[in-house]
Amino acid sequence: MSSATPWILAITTPIVAGVFALGGVLVTRQTALQQERLRLDREKDSRWLADRRSIYVEFLSRVNDCINLLYRANDGTYEKAAFLAASYALHTSKMALNLIATEPVRGASKSLHSTVAERLYFVMSTDGLFDVDRELPADVARQLDGFFEAVRAELGVQERYEHGAVPRPRRWRQWLTGRIFTGADYSHSQKR
Repeated sequence: MSSATPWILAITTPIVAGVFALGGVLVTRQTALQQERLRLDREKDSRWLADRRSIYVEFLSRVNDCINLLYRANDGTYEKAAFLAASYALHTSKMALNLIATEPVRGASKSLHSTVAERLYFVMSTDGLFDVDRELPADVARQLDGFFEAVRAELGVQERYEHGAVPRPRRWRQWLTGRIFTGADYSHSQKR
């Protein structure tokens, strides 16, 4: 029996080593797959956030363009073609927003869109007769606030920062910035 022991050890040792090596490879591969999945999820979330932000900014830009047109019409500068183009751009940006936004943002944008579009159509139907100062600011300001509130809630933007949330510049940063850009040494002029 003693002569058979080296044969058993000679056969089982590589098999056991191979099983452990294979197990290590499988665990490493599974960990790498999980890390890759997490990275892809983070990239996808970041991309969606950037897409939503750009669509919201586009919608607000179109609303602002329409408001500027209404103020210009109030000053006597009325061009129907500009109003039609602005109205079309506003509707297009609203459709893009409807595809990607959550329900609270869609509701707030619907309210804002309907107010601005209604005013645009009224000006177009009356050939530029509109008292912007009396009718527009209160409605639009209230609805813009609602839209901003809904977008901030969706994007997770906090209105206030907690203590320590915004990094404060350190003295070494000020010293280094002063040395790099001006070549001067400000270390003695600042109080410590």
